[in-house]
Amino acid sequence: SNCTQKQQSKGYTYHPRSEIRSGYHSLDLVPMALNNTRSEKEVCFFGDSFSRLFGLIKHNKVDLNTYKGATAKGLTRVDNPNRTSITRTLSQRPNATRVVFTFGNVDVHLSYFYNKYKEKDPVCIDLVRIAEDYVDFVSSCVVPKGAEVIVVGAYPSAPTEDVLQASLVSYGTLTKEQADRIDEEDRSISTRQNRVVLFNKMLAERCAEVGITYADTVSEMIDPGLGTLLAAYKDVSDHNIHVVWETTVLLWMKKWPWYGRLAPPGFEKDLRRTLDEYLRTKPWAEKKHVTEKMGIREAVEEKGRWPCRTDALKSDSPWREKQQRNRNERPYRATTPFRDEKTNRGKQPYREETRNGLGRRWQPPQTGRWHEYRKWEVR
Repeated sequence: SNCTQKQQSKGYTYHPRSEIRSGYHSLDLVPMALNNTRSEKEVCFFGDSFSRLFGLIKHNKVDLNTYKGATAKGLTRVDNPNRTSITRTLSQRPNATRVVFTFGNVDVHLSYFYNKYKEKDPVCIDLVRIAEDYVDFVSSCVVPKGAEVIVVGAYPSAPTEDVLQASLVSYGTLTKEQADRIDEEDRSISTRQNRVVLFNKMLAERCAEVGITYADTVSEMIDPGLGTLLAAYKDVSDHNIHVVWETTVLLWMKKWPWYGRLAPPGFEKDLRRTLDEYLRTKPWAEKKHVTEKMGIREAVEEKGRWPCRTDALKSDSPWREKQQRNRNERPYRATTPFRDEKTNRGKQPYREETRNGLGRRWQPPQTGRWHEYRKWEVR
């Protein structure tokens, strides 16, 4: 189309969402700019699957290199293939002005449980040592003179306590028998978030020592009272350890103005479209994302800063008490009352409302009582 041609002339390139969300690197499937050589890339991203959200902004000066399942610990080994690939790619980017590394999420969220609960030789992973060695590798990379090197910290833990074990099994980290042995402390959301904070703290301290820029968005993404991931960044799939791309990328655009200036015109409308396309791929999800009730930017800003409803209802919090009080004080009335054939008196028909599997039924005015019941669904 003419709009697409105009954007391509300014350096923007459109890719289908299926290629970006896939397990393979989108740049290996569709070239971002056919007329540009690799040496013209100015912003280079290297990271695990969490770094794919930076691919939402398409620009011919952006180079996105993702390594599925890559760990920060793996980069500390000299013979690691990902380490070799990063070194080779940087040697082909003489005009790079910023180099961003996003590793460590797999170490914090998956490798910790794999090393501790595996059947043979269980050990406790040393996140402090991994963070220091990882930053040392980043500082050893040869980058163009004057280029800014940035290390991005790990993202908060997303799964709730009741689905953590199933999440680890679905990712192939542990078997069901191994996941059943996870103790209550390791399942706790506070323990997992503290592990993220510890790892990021070690990254920040080491980056300050070697003169590297450090950045993370943990404080913007979690509820300070509950410690859970805010609804704007939580996936509709409870098992997913990844954050929602469209809302998280707005945080980085605000934190990094240079990154926000790379966005093409109408970028927020594209975010709405791409998020809707992604949500349609999960019709089995038991809940709707908060952005379906409001805009993506509104969910990121202050009016969207509430904990995920399924998390908050399990804790004795003021937020839960307020919601429960409002729910009990708001009866539902039928819009078209009907009359009883025997008594010729007006009645209210049954009205149902579902909230996280809980339904309420309004009885006729003669009884005037709420009846709570559990609504089971056959899948």
